[in-house]
Amino acid sequence: MPTISLHGRAFGFDSETGAIIRNGVEGAAGNETLTVASTASNIVARGLTTLAATAAKAFTMDVPIPSIQKRLFATGSSTGQSVTLAGGATYRTTAGSTFTAALFTAAGQSLTLTALSTAVFGVFGNTGSVTFST
Repeated sequence: MPTISLHGRAFGFDSETGAIIRNGVEGAAGNETLTVASTASNIVARGLTTLAATAAKAFTMDVPIPSIQKRLFATGSSTGQSVTLAGGATYRTTAGSTFTAALFTAAGQSLTLTALSTAVFGVFGNTGSVTFST
């Protein structure tokens, strides 16, 4: 894949696909889409993940990749899909509180997250009132 450097080694631009690529992130960073319906599926810390479980499931999401945006969207009919962050990472809400798990209780709920560091996802959008716990 040919890559043109924009800012030295900070990130590159793939001239064939138009994707922005950051160091340490494979492929078109932030453009992946993944649907998970079972606990066997690990959630990557970039792109869009659709939570499609039809029964209560607990998922684990990789540690944040600084400055990468992540979106989680519940489409499943389950009333209890939780997403816990790996490695002791936390969600930081707009109120400044930190939590380790997000609970999706209805289809249509979504979170828009941005990795502030390798240990913190900032919550920049919470549609449908996703709840958090420690």
